[in-house]
Amino acid sequence: MRALVFPGQGTQFVGMGEAEFKAGGEFRKLCDQANQILGRDLTSIMFNGPADLLNQTVNTQPAIFLYCCGLLNEMAATPSNCLLSGHSIGEYVAYYFSGAISFEDCLTVVGKRAEGMQRASRINPGTMAAIIGLDGELIDTWCFRVVVSVGPVYIACFNSPDQTVISGCRKAVEEVLREAEEAGARRAEVIPVSGAFHTPLMKPAEVLLRQALDSVAMTNPSVPVFANVDGSQVISCERIHPNLMLQLTSPVQWVTVVNRMYDEGADEFIEIGPGKVLRGLIRRIVPGMRVTNISDFAQARSFRDAAT
Repeated sequence: MRALVFPGQGTQFVGMGEAEFKAGGEFRKLCDQANQILGRDLTSIMFNGPADLLNQTVNTQPAIFLYCCGLLNEMAATPSNCLLSGHSIGEYVAYYFSGAISFEDCLTVVGKRAEGMQRASRINPGTMAAIIGLDGELIDTWCFRVVVSVGPVYIACFNSPDQTVISGCRKAVEEVLREAEEAGARRAEVIPVSGAFHTPLMKPAEVLLRQALDSVAMTNPSVPVFANVDGSQVISCERIHPNLMLQLTSPVQWVTVVNRMYDEGADEFIEIGPGKVLRGLIRRIVPGMRVTNISDFAQARSFRDAAT
């Protein structure tokens, strides 16, 4: 059984989708629709940058969502006999593709989520850092100690057995990085992001996200979507709202998600979206797993042609 997964923030790049947009066709129509829904020219930022502007959360998240949806359309993929998930903002793509939320409603929610998270980052300034080569549970004990002695810092993502992302105020993050380096981490470095995502420091974003989720219609996903917060299968629309609210301030349990999908019969993973980040993580979580990625429209067309 195939598992389709969608990447999160950090995979964006200036020029994403520009050639496909200029060629006209369905992606151009989707981009025009997205600009209308958001009430601004997101695609100009995607195509022209500058990078600092695209990398602002308020632009990054809807840009990744739109790009992933464009690839899905080009693949002519349908949500049948597959499993779905996504990393952070990618989970929203999974709910859209499952039929649980319409494109217009889902992009509206994504836009409000991004706006709220950018606002929360100004209220509670912070950063994130990746630590490779150490056990996540050990890092979690350091975070607990540093919270008490220095300031807020938490696990933001359990990305693979040997990669953990921490998130919090800069001073506390730097203290955990120091301990990681002393413990022999292969890599321990700050990630250039604008906020402490997937931690309680994002609580100021809850108001906008809750209002957005309250305002949209949801139906049961046509296939299971595996939730970031605990790896559980979401098959009822009643669980989407609470899970996405929790996801905002809770760590992404990506190791659990991938293992649960494997346990449910996934024998092939396809990463759909910009970059190849998830492909590498999945191979470390389930060694020997067949993993491919579709990161541009030419690959999406090749997938479609091979399936017909």
